[in-house]
Amino acid sequence: IGIALGLVFAICYIIIAAYMDSTIHGKNEIMACFNIPIIGNIPMSEKEEQEKKKHRLFGKKKDNFDIFGRNLVINEKTPFAITEAYKKARTNVFYLPIEGNCHKIVLTSALAAEGKTVASINITKLLAQAGKRVLLIDADMRNPKVSRYLGLDEQAGLSEYLAGICPVAEVLQNDAIGADVIVSGKSSSSAAELLATARMDLLLEEKENDYDYIIIDTPPINIVTDSLILADKVNGYLIGVRAEYSNTVSLKQAVTSLEQVDANILGVILINTDPKVEEYGQYGAYSKYHAYRYNYNNDYNPAEFNENSATGENNKKNRNRYERRS
Repeated sequence: IGIALGLVFAICYIIIAAYMDSTIHGKNEIMACFNIPIIGNIPMSEKEEQEKKKHRLFGKKKDNFDIFGRNLVINEKTPFAITEAYKKARTNVFYLPIEGNCHKIVLTSALAAEGKTVASINITKLLAQAGKRVLLIDADMRNPKVSRYLGLDEQAGLSEYLAGICPVAEVLQNDAIGADVIVSGKSSSSAAELLATARMDLLLEEKENDYDYIIIDTPPINIVTDSLILADKVNGYLIGVRAEYSNTVSLKQAVTSLEQVDANILGVILINTDPKVEEYGQYGAYSKYHAYRYNYNNDYNPAEFNENSATGENNKKNRNRYERRS
């Protein structure tokens, strides 16, 4: 009897933990709480997998995802699974419901260290490899990383251009990723004010004739308002979400902030996922209980999504992007 009761208590604990845990472990949590397409599902790197094992064995370690950031930029040594996952994300970006010849897309996140900058760089690189003309702008003028990850000159960038110190021709750099890049420039406490200037509007208006895609990396929404200022200047937002780190509470807050400025949320890029969790659920052998908690919807179908957009349904500014759950 004691063994049976212990087993019952253990199962009950697992079920309650599944209900109480707001951590995003994989795509199932996003599909259960949000009505936002998952544009990309990027598996974790070998180093991140090693860190996860250390966490299980020795307890929580200092988060060092950012330390690996430069190593996560795809190259010839990148594992096949990661490269292919980003290529699938690129294909989905092709089919986003955006009108016009130049697609201006902001990549942001709810919190810091969720992988949005790495995703921005990798999406930019793969779009360029597909023959697209791409401009990557680092609009995170508070904590810039694009120049560090790509090894670019940080002497002059977006902040200098927006402040009227130099023309745009002096801040454009051509990188080995095959795209043009505007780094952030010197850090500025007035980043939000700079992004709201007419010079930012002018930059996007002038460059939309030169590029097929303008990818803009911005600060986390729940920390500063910089990203929200671009809502009426771009076609839409992609939100970076890092598995085993991001949570549904913070993500809902970010989505709400975007809705309040009538921003167009194009989708989520899920980063650093564990294939085992994606396949079996967080609790392994007890995944049947996990499956009961979450809704298993169909994956994002870009062709179907694009077809719907022709009717105008998906081009409306979204007021009901997710289902609020008490």
